[in-house]
Amino acid sequence: YLLLHLLNGDVSPKNIDIKLSHSIFALRESFEVIKFTRQVGYAGREMLGNWKRRLVRKHANELRSRSSPC
Repeated sequence: YLLLHLLNGDVSPKNIDIKLSHSIFALRESFEVIKFTRQVGYAGREMLGNWKRRLVRKHANELRSRSSPC
């Protein structure tokens, strides 16, 4: 974004400062979105892992109860 304005000849110091601050803001926003997406992904994988572990435990308990000589 900043480079595009510089290449278009919009190079006054005030314009560069404004464009630079806009670019920094956009990068910060993008980083926050990426960070949030990763956190959601990690949470989803953790929930899936917990669900799988509970399912395996439940299945193992059912098998044990069927095979017990009671």
